[in-house]
Amino acid sequence: MPRARTLAYMETGRTPHWHAAIWAGLIAGLVFIVVEMLLLRFAAGVSPWLPLRIIGALLLGPAVLPPPVSFDTSAFLAAMLVHFGLAVLYGLILAYLIFRLDDGPTLLLGALFGLALYFVNYYGFTALFPWFVLLRSWIVLADHVLFGLTAAWAYKLLARREMQHAM
Repeated sequence: MPRARTLAYMETGRTPHWHAAIWAGLIAGLVFIVVEMLLLRFAAGVSPWLPLRIIGALLLGPAVLPPPVSFDTSAFLAAMLVHFGLAVLYGLILAYLIFRLDDGPTLLLGALFGLALYFVNYYGFTALFPWFVLLRSWIVLADHVLFGLTAAWAYKLLARREMQHAM
């Protein structure tokens, strides 16, 4: 008996589902920060607090940079504000790029979007924030690709649900 094939979800509206885009950015941002902290700790032997201090330094200045590479409440809160603010912004941008695409191209574009973010963040922004050089690595590159994939997948899933609830 042939398997039933489900139709891929493609939006036809003029704009993306912004609510879904915000949540997709938050979900991808959470996955990103947890995976980065774990991989840096267990695959590279680096303190999991290093990326948070580097991100927090965007608001607090380079004085919060290590040493020591330990937990710091102000650096943590600043990092969360910056990280999740950017994650939402990136989720909104990605949603606009993918909202009319089928699922396959959506994931590919999500991965490429994450790859582009890595190069912008760790090669472009280093002119303004030279401490970002500290995180240039295959781990952070792979994590950015994961961010793009997660944001694209989450957006399509959440937008599909929004459409179903609207009917």
